[in-house]
Amino acid sequence: MENKIDCGTRYCVFVWNKLKIFHKILITLVNVVGPLLIGAFIYIMLVPSAWVSKLIYSFVGTNLNLEITVEPGSFITCYMADCLWAYALFFLLGAIQIECFKDLIVVLSECFLFEIIIETLQLMGVFSGTFDGVDIIFEILSTVFAYIIWIFITTTIGRKKRFILKNINKKVGGLKS
Repeated sequence: MENKIDCGTRYCVFVWNKLKIFHKILITLVNVVGPLLIGAFIYIMLVPSAWVSKLIYSFVGTNLNLEITVEPGSFITCYMADCLWAYALFFLLGAIQIECFKDLIVVLSECFLFEIIIETLQLMGVFSGTFDGVDIIFEILSTVFAYIIWIFITTTIGRKKRFILKNINKKVGGLKS
């Protein structure tokens, strides 16, 4: 009888670990690839002078600009793509590095530092683009927003895990959550 319970427990934990890996991959894809693609789309279609647009245009061989009139100083053309990319950076570094709460703080710090370095390099003329202090503020805010979303997602998955383990415990008996 002990072996049947043990095998059932191992199977349930094995299945849960597979779901956990699947969730991590899904969360990473949605929160990294999605914002990166949307940010690139914003630049390509609305800001033809951006380095991303020029890079894509060189591969495609044509200008893909939509000729949509958006105010030059609007949030979408100036900050939205960078905010999405800062958000994606947090989730990418998080997927690679986070194992405990200390790692989360390290990832936040790395994102903040990266954002400040990029803007400083723009100020020095190393990267194309215009230095903008407001860019740094919006990127930091989007990183903090990504942090809040990360906490929400992981606590939600944690609650589901505890619920699943609690139900398995009732059926199998003796499994500790």
